[in-house]
Amino acid sequence: MPFVPAYIKLAAREVLQEVYAGKRAVPTSSVGVGLTSILTANEAINILLKKKEITVAPRYLYLDLMDQRFIVGNMQTANPSNDTFQI
Repeated sequence: MPFVPAYIKLAAREVLQEVYAGKRAVPTSSVGVGLTSILTANEAINILLKKKEITVAPRYLYLDLMDQRFIVGNMQTANPSNDTFQI
C-alpha cells in the first residue's frame, strides 16, 4: 500500500487497505474528482505563471469520459460542436 499520512484516521486506513486488496470497490466518481482536482491545479498554475490563456466565463470546459470528448464551449453561442476534441 502507498504511503498514508499520519492524520488519516484508522478507519479510513482500513478502508484503503481493503481497496488495495481488492476487497472493496471504489466508486467511479472518484476518477472524476481526481481529474477535476488536476484541472483546477493546472488552471491555478496557469494563473500564477501566466503561461497560457485560461478559460473564463462565458467559456467553459467539459470533459466527458464516457464519450471521450473534451469540449471548450461558450455559453453565449450555446453550440459547442465546433469546439469538440476527441480524446
